Amino acid sequence: MSDSRPERATTGQAAPGCVIRAPDLLEQLLAGWPAPPAQRLAGLLARAAQHPADDTDDERGVLTLLGIEGPGDGSPPLAAATAAHDLGTLPQAAGLVRADPVHLRADATRVLLFDAASIGLADDEADALIGLLNDTFGADGMRFHRGRSAERWYLTLPATPPAGGASPSRLAGQPLEPGAAERRGLGELRRFVTEVQMLLHDCPVNAARAAAGRAPINGVWLWGAGTLPPAAAPPALAWGDDALLAACAGHAGVPHAAATADLAAALRDPPGKLVACWPRATAGATCEAALARIVEPAVAALTAGRLGWLELRTSRACFALTRAARWRLWRRPGAFVARLRAAAREHEALE
Repeated sequence: MSDSRPERATTGQAAPGCVIRAPDLLEQLLAGWPAPPAQRLAGLLARAAQHPADDTDDERGVLTLLGIEGPGDGSPPLAAATAAHDLGTLPQAAGLVRADPVHLRADATRVLLFDAASIGLADDEADALIGLLNDTFGADGMRFHRGRSAERWYLTLPATPPAGGASPSRLAGQPLEPGAAERRGLGELRRFVTEVQMLLHDCPVNAARAAAGRAPINGVWLWGAGTLPPAAAPPALAWGDDALLAACAGHAGVPHAAATADLAAALRDPPGKLVACWPRATAGATCEAALARIVEPAVAALTAGRLGWLELRTSRACFALTRAARWRLWRRPGAFVARLRAAAREHEALE
C-alpha cells in the first residue's frame, strides 16, 4: 500500500507513520450506528483511501505489524515466543511445543474442535488438569506448563517435536477431517496425544464441568514448534493489550506498551513508526472506546504533522488516512455505512 510521508521541516526526515490493526472495527461501527461515535468513525473512514484487506488472520497479522515473515502457510511457529512472554526461561529440554487445551466433539461423521477460549476454562481447572498430566507423564520427560492465561499451555519434550500444524484458534468450530495433516504430522506423538485424551476423559475436573453442563477439556492440541525468523523492519513501538502482540514484540526486540497514557505519549513525540492493536468485538470492544483511546489521538497527531501517514487495517478492508483526506467533505458517513452494510450482506450470502 502506498502512503504519504511528508518531510519534517526541522530535520528534513520523513514523518513517521502509524498502523492500527483492528480486525472487527467495521463490525463495531455497525453495532454502534447511528450513535455519534460511530458517525465520527464513519466520517473518518469515508474520507480515507480504501484498499482490499490482506490481513484476516490474527497470528500472521500481528507478525506482519512487527516486520516478521512467518514461514509456511499454516500457523506460524509461535511456541518459543509466547513461552518467553508467559514463562520466561523454561527448564532445559530438547523440544518445546504449544499444547493448548481443547474440546473435541464427535458426531457420526466428523470431529469438531473448540478451543478453550470458546468454551471457557478457569485458572484452577487448568492447574488441576496440568497437575494430573504431569503426574502421569512427567517420568517420561514430558512436562506441561501453563502460561499467563489458562488457555495457553506448553509441553517440553525430550526430543525435538515436528514443526507445523494449525493453532486451535484457527480451527475453532471447524470439522477435523479424518487423518488431518496436523495429526499425521505428529509422528510418534500421536499415541501420546491419544493417551492424554483417555486420561482426561473422566477426570475430576471434567466430571465437575459435565455436572455443571459445560463442555469438557478432553484433549490437547500440539502446534507452534519450529523457529520464528527475526524481524526485518521492526517498528519503534508496539501498543495494545494483547498477549500475542506482546510476545511477538519481545521476539522482535520492539518495546511494548498497553496503557493509554503510553500511546498518548508516543503520539505526542513519535519515536518512529508506531503499530497498535485493537481487540475484536468479541472482547467487548466498541468503536466509541476505539475512537477515544486510539483512532482520534492518532488522527490528531496526523493533523498536527507529528505523523506523516496513518493506516487502519480491518478484516474487510484497509484505510489509508492523510492530512489531505480531511477535505474530502463530499464523502458522507451515511453513504459509507450503507455501502458497508451492503457488502456485509453480500459476504453473508456467499457464506
